[in-house]
Amino acid sequence: MNKTKFLTAAVILLVILNAATLFFLFNGHGKKPPVRNGGRPFTEFISKQLNFDTVQTGQLQLLRDKHKAELDTLRKEDKVLHDSLFAFVKRGDMDSVKIDSYLTRISVNKKEFELAFIHHFAQIRSICKPEQLDLFNKMVDQMMKRRMPSFNGPGGGGSDKKDSPEKK
Repeated sequence: MNKTKFLTAAVILLVILNAATLFFLFNGHGKKPPVRNGGRPFTEFISKQLNFDTVQTGQLQLLRDKHKAELDTLRKEDKVLHDSLFAFVKRGDMDSVKIDSYLTRISVNKKEFELAFIHHFAQIRSICKPEQLDLFNKMVDQMMKRRMPSFNGPGGGGSDKKDSPEKK
């Protein structure tokens, strides 16, 4: 009898734990995190990092809106190009000339995407005051570390500073 009570309590406990797990799993599913500062967390982050005044923050918001529109266009084009490329696979059409043409267009689009970032950060740098340039350089370094982690472990290349054109 003692064993039966223990097993019953264990089953009830497991059912409650499963119900709680399912509740937490599905309760938060599909919800987007709250947006800060009118959908401009990037602008807020950079403004704080660089100690921008209100005029600079306004200029940054305009730059950000233009940059976002440009990236949206490039992302849509990338999706169309990739969909077209994989349509060849779906059809079993492995024409290397056509595939190479799409891969070239995808590469050009990727290049434009990266250039958009370079130009965007150059524009941000242009609205910095001279005393903010060191903060700007540090912020770019931090962002690049997050975006492109270095591989200093066994067999890793590490970072090669001789080819990086830094101006301070």
